[in-house]
Amino acid sequence: MRVHHLFALCLPVLATASPAMAVVDSNLPRQVDLMVMGIVLDHTESSQNAFGIQLKPDDPDAIRPRMALCNHDKDERLLLDFYERDTATIISEMRVEEVRTKYVECLVPPQHIDHFDSGKGIHLGMSRKEVTDILGRGYHESTQRDEVVIFYRIDDRDSALLQRHNAPAYYGQYHFRDNRLVRYDIGFEFP
Repeated sequence: MRVHHLFALCLPVLATASPAMAVVDSNLPRQVDLMVMGIVLDHTESSQNAFGIQLKPDDPDAIRPRMALCNHDKDERLLLDFYERDTATIISEMRVEEVRTKYVECLVPPQHIDHFDSGKGIHLGMSRKEVTDILGRGYHESTQRDEVVIFYRIDDRDSALLQRHNAPAYYGQYHFRDNRLVRYDIGFEFP
């Protein structure tokens, strides 16, 4: 009984904790992951409220507007690519990668962030099996230098996901070195 009351008290807090959580559809295809640390692809409000700072590109007039965030220890970086066709407040692609150099240009948010976790709990350091257990086996694979890369792609124009986001394709790309996730990219492709 006591656990039930505690859960009932926490429920309103969880519902308001992250406005971005409300936009992630529980009916998404298994291989789709639209969020990293509360930042949702193609969602204006999540780019304005994440980490208590407004996310905006370093150079809004660049051919590919981008912003870089780092975790607390600066050993992980989150790259946010903004729509070229829009007001540069909507994020079209995200990349989480290991930082291998001591000096990296990025903004470190005021909150202590250990890892950049995706909406489905994917984070750097996971094994290939851990990632595929979450996203499923419907992927393509290639080898690039010392990495194995698995690709998930949705490009069926009749897909509700693509129609909702007015995009020709969604992709998820996961790079493994020595069976350890060292980079992942998620995003929408646009013509």
